[in-house]
Amino acid sequence: MYAGDFAAAQTDAAARRVIVDQVASLTDQRALAWHARLVGPVDGPSLGVWIPTLQVAEPRLPERGPAAPARTTGRH
Repeated sequence: MYAGDFAAAQTDAAARRVIVDQVASLTDQRALAWHARLVGPVDGPSLGVWIPTLQVAEPRLPERGPAAPARTTGRH
């Protein structure tokens, strides 16, 4: 979301400002999800926060239609 702004920052101060804006835009749940992904799980109850159980769906392969008939090249 902020990658373009970060890349365009011409000073360290401007780059830091982009980082601050990114962090400020996080909700508590999103910040906890980032932490879990980057650092490890968070014990929500010990912090006094509710962390929903994430249910990750299994990836599905696209459904295929009926098999197409084999092509013939006209050569034998």
